Amino acid sequence: MEAAAYIRVAEHACRNAIELQKLMLQNYALAHDYKILGTFIDKANVRTSLYGRRGFGRMLKALELSADPEKAVLILTSEALSCNSLDFIKTIHEFRQRGVKVIKGFEGTELTRDVRFDRIRAVLEESPKSVRQVRRVSSNNKVFGMELQKSLISKGGAIQMNAAGYMNILSSENEEVVEHQQQALESFAKEKGYNISDYFVDYTSSTTNPYDRQGFNELLHSIMNSNEMEKVIFVLNSGVLSRDALKVVELVSELGRNGITVFAALEKKELTGGNPAVTIKEISEEMQHYDV
Repeated sequence: MEAAAYIRVAEHACRNAIELQKLMLQNYALAHDYKILGTFIDKANVRTSLYGRRGFGRMLKALELSADPEKAVLILTSEALSCNSLDFIKTIHEFRQRGVKVIKGFEGTELTRDVRFDRIRAVLEESPKSVRQVRRVSSNNKVFGMELQKSLISKGGAIQMNAAGYMNILSSENEEVVEHQQQALESFAKEKGYNISDYFVDYTSSTTNPYDRQGFNELLHSIMNSNEMEKVIFVLNSGVLSRDALKVVELVSELGRNGITVFAALEKKELTGGNPAVTIKEISEEMQHYDV
């Protein structure tokens, strides 16, 4: 099968960074019997539109000219295409319609076969405009090293794994409340052996379906595609996800089936993987003690 290797680096990236990525993609192609059509490189900001990048345009042309009925695009990370969830998912969908596979060479995942993107794409396109813009908060503990760094960090002699923090903030809550929630999440995450490397925040009612929240969908997209983060989410309590105990259980069960683990800091427990009947009763009782 013929494949095009695509690399997107920052405008100020050094030659060594480009050569390292080229070598990794070439090694992956060699190990999996891909014939490289060419390596196409863009030095551009991650927010630059794909169709405004010369290297990406040249790659599309090369794929069109290829006579091979099966073609693929090799990338190292999803950020090579876009850091915007909707743009990224639309791009994956367009490649699939063209019959072109998109493969993350760093881990061998074929993104065009992941049906979860279809659901997220539909949700993002149908999300009500009233949902407030997500604000992404950087943690003081965020790991540097960017795309090629492993998801494990050494801190104080102990190994910690990276996880995501999710908060849904009511409009009436101030910055001090946000900081207190962040401290609670980081403290509990540390107990569990995790470092929260990224926070995703929504500003909406807790009655809003999580799949109608932009921040929540950004969160799912990030943990499914990050090489730096485990599929682990920390929330303050189950009410952050929904005020309806049954909906919480349905949501965390679905996340669990997709290999995602959810921890609640105030409840001091994992929400995924429990007995549904017991969990509904527990969550209903716990919701009486807090207001979210």
